[in-house]
Formats: sequence, C-alpha cells, structure tokens
Amino acid sequence: MTEQNGDRKHSWVLSLLDRYEVKLTHYAMRILGDPGLSQDVVQQTFLKLCKLSPEDIQQSPGAWLYTVCRNQALDELRKRQRMRTTVSPKWESISETNATDPTKTCETQDLWECLQDIVRDLPQRQREVIVLWADGLSHREIALITQHKETSVRVLMHRALKRLRKNPNIQRWIGETNRRTANRSQSIEKHQIEQPTDSTCQSKS
Repeated sequence: MTEQNGDRKHSWVLSLLDRYEVKLTHYAMRILGDPGLSQDVVQQTFLKLCKLSPEDIQQSPGAWLYTVCRNQALDELRKRQRMRTTVSPKWESISETNATDPTKTCETQDLWECLQDIVRDLPQRQREVIVLWADGLSHREIALITQHKETSVRVLMHRALKRLRKNPNIQRWIGETNRRTANRSQSIEKHQIEQPTDSTCQSKS
C-alpha cells in the first residue's frame, strides 16, 4: 500500500468512525442492553473495517457497518443466552439541537422518552426496522442488514408506523404539532397582509 493510499484509507475510516460510532453504539445497546459490551462490539466492528479498503465494500459503508455490528451483537447475545432489548438511555442530538432553549429541551426529551417506550413495545422485527429507519437508513440498506427482502421491510415499516400512529400519545403529539403549524401559518399570513408592498407605497406617493 502506498503512502497516499494509506492516508486515504485512514481518512475514510476516521470519517466513518465520526459518523457512525455513536449510532452503532446505540444500536448495539438496543440489542444487548449492556453499555460496555456494546462498545466492545462497535470496536470490533471498526477493527474489521480497518482491515478493508473502500473498494472491498460493495454495499454502502453504513449498511456494511450496521450488518457487521448486528452480527457481532447477536453472537454475543447467543453466547450469554439472553433475549432482551433496551433503548439507548441518551440521545445526544437532543441536547445539541436545543441547548439554547431549556424548555424545548425538556419537552423534546419527554417526547423521546415516550417514543422510546412505544417503540420498545413493538414486535421485535418491526422494532428493528423502525430503529434502523430512524437512523437514516434506506429500505434497501435495512433489508441488507436484517437479511429480509426489501418488500418485507416495507411491510414491517408500514405495520409499525400504523401501530405507532394509533398510540394515544402519538396522536396527541401530532395534533399539537398540527395546531402549532396552523397558528404559525396564520401569523405569517397576517404579517404579510399587514406589511405594505413597494408598489402600494409608490402608488400612495
């Protein structure tokens, strides 16, 4: 391997580490329920990645990482003969997004805690595709990771979303969001009506 290729591979691995390490740790936590073990699984996943080059991975790097992480986690789960899942206790993106508004942060955290409880009650296969979809993966990538057909993934997604929409807490949150959006639109329209245009000002002069 030339020095230039080595630098390119190093940058490639670091960029993927920066993008996926936290997401993969959360994903492994949902399978294993053990923070330390989840970190070990993610570390093993990236160690496998270090042995490869970008040309060695035929699918998207994200799908490859999730597939390896999932297999590693399931192997560990089988070794310990326990079948339970947990939802990650922390969502760093919440505090980063709303750090300037403590009230909004609390409301968002309450919402995420509620969503986590609802998602956790979904059937296992539906829960897994929803979690991967929430992480930004496509139906095709989810199919590769879970080893389901893409059509099956779409069916699982449809059933999971349908079940989530029927939840009273979700329905209440959607209603509140729609009301806020409608009020904001009315406020914007009112402001536009009250704001004189240039042509109006010119005609009056």
